[in-house]
Amino acid sequence: MDIVIKGMGVCSPLGTNDEFFSNIFEGKVAWRKITKYENKWKIPPFIACAFKSQISFKSMIDRSLRMACKDANINKLDDKSTLVCFASSNGLNDVFLSGFDDRITQDSNPIKMLTKIISKFFSNFKIICFNTACASGGDAIAYACRELSLKKYTRAIVIGGDVLSPITASGFMSLGAMSLNGCKPFTKNRDGMSLGEGVATLILTNNEMDKSGYASIVGIGQANDHYHITAPNPQGVAVINTMKEAIEVAEIKSDDISYINAHGTGTKLNDAMELTAFHTLFAHLPYISSSKGQVGHTLGAAGVIEAAITAVAMKRQIIPPLVIGNTKVMEKSNFIINTGKRECIKYALSNSIGFGGNAVTICFSKA
Repeated sequence: MDIVIKGMGVCSPLGTNDEFFSNIFEGKVAWRKITKYENKWKIPPFIACAFKSQISFKSMIDRSLRMACKDANINKLDDKSTLVCFASSNGLNDVFLSGFDDRITQDSNPIKMLTKIISKFFSNFKIICFNTACASGGDAIAYACRELSLKKYTRAIVIGGDVLSPITASGFMSLGAMSLNGCKPFTKNRDGMSLGEGVATLILTNNEMDKSGYASIVGIGQANDHYHITAPNPQGVAVINTMKEAIEVAEIKSDDISYINAHGTGTKLNDAMELTAFHTLFAHLPYISSSKGQVGHTLGAAGVIEAAITAVAMKRQIIPPLVIGNTKVMEKSNFIINTGKRECIKYALSNSIGFGGNAVTICFSKA
């Protein structure tokens, strides 16, 4: 497997494209206190990585796709066979929940909305939607890579997006999983996850004549451990299996991995499980970080946003930081704290883990 990431577009509270990635490697955050659900939905204030003013999901997707097409030098209507994989765990906001008139329903129907947006750039495309909780983005990338490897399409567009919603906020609060102060993954005093919002678009190709791009996807691993509907298996069975599979598909060894972009939600159970999985698989830990300390947990979009971060890290040869402020990290770990570090990255992994035991690992190499 050798799929090239030719272009990308990121729309996030941390910025778009170059600004976004500069903020990532510099260790910046965009935490905001969310109070808008307090009166109507009776949801207490919480911390999230959120836009200063509400932006529609449709406009976020449109902007992300435009940036990705420009980045990949797609400047006019293209008739090449294109697969569109859309990943979202929720994709709804409080505007949708306030009523169900025709306009709102059409804009919130993912197939109708995506068809309208994508038809501005491509005339020959097929759309497939993925919702495997927080593994959605990784699963969408995995499916796109396999279809490209079989040469069923000339290119694939992978879009991952989610926005803040009272549904997800109340759901994670009911689980007792929300942080009070902004999540700090893999720290001793971590107190939970923080929601985020945003959209990322990746343009993938299997063009064997042109390997230039951000990075190559050389391995995919997918698994489900059937352990619990929400809680992770403490031994990390699923993510161990996905990392093993991704490394095997890439035809490399675990020692070849230089960096892992962990799922790292900042919850007690997830981070302990994932670090256990790393120690089980790796004799010597590679560098590890979690982008959720900066962008929050973007749910179905997380796998795509974090794949974009990992791919740019590969291209720039900079390890993204684990942003935790002055708190202490968990023992027996290998983190770059608060700001990025220039380092040779030959191969990297990006993990996505969702409810129901779902897990995905993407393996990247330099393009």
